[in-house]
Amino acid sequence: MARRLAVALAVLAAAVAALLFFSRQEERETREERRAASLLRFDDREVRAIAVRGADTDARFERSGKGWRMTAPVGDAADSEAVEKILSVAKRSPVLRVVERPEALESYGLDPPVATVRIEASREVPRLDLGIEDPTRQGIFARVEGRPGVLLLGYPEAILLRGLDPNRLRDPSLAGTRMAEVVAATVERRGSALRLERGRGGWWITEPARMPASDQRVEALLGGLERIVPAVLDDSAFPPAPDLGLDPAAVRVVLETASAKRELRFGSAVEAGWVPAVRDDRETVMRLDRSLVEGLPVDEAALADTKLTKANRYEVTFWEDVRGALRVSAERSGASTWTDSGGAELPEERVLGYLARVLEAPVAGIEHGSSPTSDPRVIRFRLADGTEDRIRVHPERVATVDSLPGIAFRLKADLPPAPSAQ
Repeated sequence: MARRLAVALAVLAAAVAALLFFSRQEERETREERRAASLLRFDDREVRAIAVRGADTDARFERSGKGWRMTAPVGDAADSEAVEKILSVAKRSPVLRVVERPEALESYGLDPPVATVRIEASREVPRLDLGIEDPTRQGIFARVEGRPGVLLLGYPEAILLRGLDPNRLRDPSLAGTRMAEVVAATVERRGSALRLERGRGGWWITEPARMPASDQRVEALLGGLERIVPAVLDDSAFPPAPDLGLDPAAVRVVLETASAKRELRFGSAVEAGWVPAVRDDRETVMRLDRSLVEGLPVDEAALADTKLTKANRYEVTFWEDVRGALRVSAERSGASTWTDSGGAELPEERVLGYLARVLEAPVAGIEHGSSPTSDPRVIRFRLADGTEDRIRVHPERVATVDSLPGIAFRLKADLPPAPSAQ
């Protein structure tokens, strides 16, 4: 009995050993298959640069802070997201097939290659040569330096490697800034500067004098800058030639976010419908569609608000309207109730209608340095946060606002009379 038990245990041990052996062998084979099927192996965190050679361009991109920057053949802003995608597909594109003994590399577009990618990291990464699309359009042909055979890299992952052009990795935008993050902007044109700042109630012109800016027109300016895509990046024109009219520039725009500034300069030279432009972080001249640039609002007349103030009538808690000996005032006494100085209730719709026509009175024009001296009608109001302001209405439909000194507004129409309880 003991002998039979010993034999059974020995057989079991042998079976377990065999199972472990074949399991480890299978694991090694699976690992080797995965290694053979992978394209390039590297740690994304260790990558410090990537060099891409295309038909006409040999470019180099280096990590810069949290993003990427082109350092050759010129210094230029890179499309960091596009660079990261190339790294990803170079590492993760599936190998559908391996041609072990290719007869003629030129038939695969690999002699010479259509493009090459070299990744620089802490550990050496072999060069990747890219060829043409295979006849079945399942992928593109490629070779890995030091590795035999031609690989077929499968779509959709490898689609970004097809006909890879280094210029596709450059920043495709004019401004290179998200306009939603812009908190201030300066526009210089014909020797005068206009400063815009995002503040209470929207956008304001703060230089040469403080006045309400048209939120719609400022957003049109910023949105236009964000949507413009340079038609040509002309590296040969940098440094910019004097005949481009960039020094001094016809228009200079400085965009400010909470953490950075971006300067754009637009030239005065117009050739074949193009406007030249440069950006402070790009060593290239951008050629822009003239129609897109000329449509941007860039002066005070285009950017100033057409309303007298930016005050919100729904935030007003008190107002007083004084015209000669006539004085009318009212205070909000409830969620939808107004009471005048005599204790009588005023209909809310009448009060709000009055406030809208006063605070948002249409403006026909603006004059700087004007200080009317006539005895004006004075409209004082207070907001829910305690802020107070005064509107002074002078003859000839001229108004001034205490919080906006040095400016006189020409009104399109007379302001309405104050509402009463009757």
